[in-house]
Amino acid sequence: MLTMELLLREIRDRIVFMRVDGITMPTNHNALLFDAEEPFLDQYYYVGDWRDLPSLAPEGCDGSCFFCAGGESLAHDAQPDISYRNLVVFSGSVVYLHNYITKKLRAYDDWMNLLRSTEDLQTLTKLTAEKAGHPIAIVNSFFQRVTLENGGQTFREVFEELAETNKMTYERAREMLYREKVMQHTDRIFFTYGDVRVADQVIRQGDRTAARVLMECPQDEDEGYVLAFLDDLTRTIKPRVLTDQSLRQYFTDAVSILIGDIIDQKITDPDEIEQRRRLSPDMVMGEQYHPVVIKFQKQSQRVPFNYISGHLKEIFPRSSVAIYNNGMVVLAAKNDYYDEVEFDRKHLMELLEQFDGYAGIGNCTKFLTSLRSLYIQAAAATRLGRVFSQDKSERIFYYKDYNMYFMVDLCVETAVRFHKFGNISYLCQPGLMGLIRYDRKFGTQLYDTLRVYLECNCNATLCAQKLNVHRNTVNYRINMIEELCNYSLDDVMTRMNISFSYMILDYEQLFLGVDPVSTLGKMTMQTDWDMFISMSDKQ
Repeated sequence: MLTMELLLREIRDRIVFMRVDGITMPTNHNALLFDAEEPFLDQYYYVGDWRDLPSLAPEGCDGSCFFCAGGESLAHDAQPDISYRNLVVFSGSVVYLHNYITKKLRAYDDWMNLLRSTEDLQTLTKLTAEKAGHPIAIVNSFFQRVTLENGGQTFREVFEELAETNKMTYERAREMLYREKVMQHTDRIFFTYGDVRVADQVIRQGDRTAARVLMECPQDEDEGYVLAFLDDLTRTIKPRVLTDQSLRQYFTDAVSILIGDIIDQKITDPDEIEQRRRLSPDMVMGEQYHPVVIKFQKQSQRVPFNYISGHLKEIFPRSSVAIYNNGMVVLAAKNDYYDEVEFDRKHLMELLEQFDGYAGIGNCTKFLTSLRSLYIQAAAATRLGRVFSQDKSERIFYYKDYNMYFMVDLCVETAVRFHKFGNISYLCQPGLMGLIRYDRKFGTQLYDTLRVYLECNCNATLCAQKLNVHRNTVNYRINMIEELCNYSLDDVMTRMNISFSYMILDYEQLFLGVDPVSTLGKMTMQTDWDMFISMSDKQ
């Protein structure tokens, strides 16, 4: 925002009279009228409305008029053209003033064009700090440093903190929050530490603070001059802060930053987590927490996270909602470990169907330091549930229903990534693979019978009912299975091994789309396993 103070700052000592009705220059065009014929003789200049100038000033000027002249005796007979709302009259002796102002206008326009065309926030901060001559920093809504530039000076106090630790102390951040709350309708707040005065320019998104632009400023007449550059920087970066998807990680709300930092293990100290939780008014409080992870299928249009966030807060009545890793995390609180997590299932299903999303509900914990592990599990449930759920219309999956498949997932990843073999059939109980080949050769149903038998806890009667066969048929098949595989199903570890093997084969067939028998003994699996096992999808 170009101001008269900004424009005339370097020649203020040569101005003997000045009045400006408004501090903002309405335009940079048609604001200067050069008249080389006026015989002004000395080096004094007047800037102001004609009615406030000495009695020899020209009469008849209409509206707000800027008039520059010099000399103790002023003779001016010409009537200014009233079509010029902003009028500057020069004589030959003050040509350099015209040139000075013209150069300042041009330099300011060039600088503003550079700001508008620059994408990098660090570069923008550097350009402004150099202009203002004072340190400038941009911090997100949780007082973490995004950019910092010293403007040719050494850092002091607040800016030293940001330079050394990348964030402000808890005490200083709390004081700034208090000042913002008291002056909630003001976009600029001042605070002082020692002999340092800092201007805090608040960037809001609705009723939330998205970022702050901080600048060390003097406590003298130069303050308005440097604050003009701070205004220009703030107006330049504000639309990017609020709309640029690539900057969301810097300028998301405090809850998202806190939850993201815990998941990424940027903070692991319980005391620091508790301090930051107290700083976040939207952070839910409870004895236990369920992480709910929302993942979206890739779409041509961007997911409206802010819109979805509002709905999620209605769906989960006691929760904090965060944007994280191109998805969303809901931290749902409850009072007792054995309580079910409360939410509006119908509303959530409608939301997921509308935006092609899936929700994974993880196990609960009372320790936020455990959030990373539970997040990974809940995110895995969104991926595994889509494959292994019998109801293909379902979009809400509990990790507890798919935890064994997640363990298979980890086994497969270890086998492929670290041991470099691609046939996970070798992880299965060997006798089970023999049953598959026997069934295919003789048309029997030993493989399916054994699975149902184990699911029925080795109850032959219940197994026969589910298979719609006679109980003796089940007993005959079980005896045949034990003879072919050379093991007894009375052994607990054998039953556990076989049950886990069934899940491995399910994973291979349904998740990887591979026939375990046709690839047995052959290294024919695809080498690009990231197609199947994606860390970005897991996290």
